[in-house]
Amino acid sequence: MKKKVYEKESIKEIYKNIFSYLKNSKNYIYFSVFIFLLFIFLGAFIQPPTEILRKISELIKRLLEQTSGMNQIQLILFIFFNNLKVSFFGLFFGAFFGIIPIFLSIFNGYLLGVVS
Repeated sequence: MKKKVYEKESIKEIYKNIFSYLKNSKNYIYFSVFIFLLFIFLGAFIQPPTEILRKISELIKRLLEQTSGMNQIQLILFIFFNNLKVSFFGLFFGAFFGIIPIFLSIFNGYLLGVVS
């Protein structure tokens, strides 16, 4: 049985490939940032319907209840693991459905705009 021979890439080549990929993906990145900023603007300057405001208030109250009484380390870990969970959902569902990361960007932007 023959062994596959892999060429080792240098760190410089790896980063060169990463930046090349990012450069090729810049339109997708710009689009995502545009969607996020658009929904921050919409959330901040356009009054949401009462039902959506009620849901957002419930979400914030639930988060405050979950985090009340936590010390700084517990709060940092709570935020970290929540972000990790949402990132994996976005990554997993983005690979299969593609639209989920856009919805996450819309939701996060809108929520940030309403709260601000």
